[in-house]
Amino acid sequence: MPSPFQLNKTYDLNTLAPAVLGASLKNLKFAGSVTYEIASQYINIPQLHAAIFPVLPIGTPGDYTSYEYHIFKENNKRIVLADLWIDHPSIVLRSNVVINVSINAASSADVISIRDMLILGGYRDITMTVQ
Repeated sequence: MPSPFQLNKTYDLNTLAPAVLGASLKNLKFAGSVTYEIASQYINIPQLHAAIFPVLPIGTPGDYTSYEYHIFKENNKRIVLADLWIDHPSIVLRSNVVINVSINAASSADVISIRDMLILGGYRDITMTVQ
């Protein structure tokens, strides 16, 4: 199966094992697809797979050494995910547009809570100004 990702593009996606991998991963820059042998240099796949496999769809092959693995970068951190651990319908290619929002009748004290809400939403590259 061809990879659903394009090299150096940025994606948001959900995982099939949110308790282990996190529910929603955002701003992942795709660095490439690799085999088990290469992926296992970055993460402990047998241990991780043991925690994930019980929540994967019925019929998912159990042989994690035959899976395709994807490597992503997020904030200088490497994330390795098996293709079968990803909720494929949730994959969204980020177009990296800039969104400008004006909030009228706010106070300068609101800046921190608005920033925190954006970070909770997965947005990290934020510029805020107060006028």
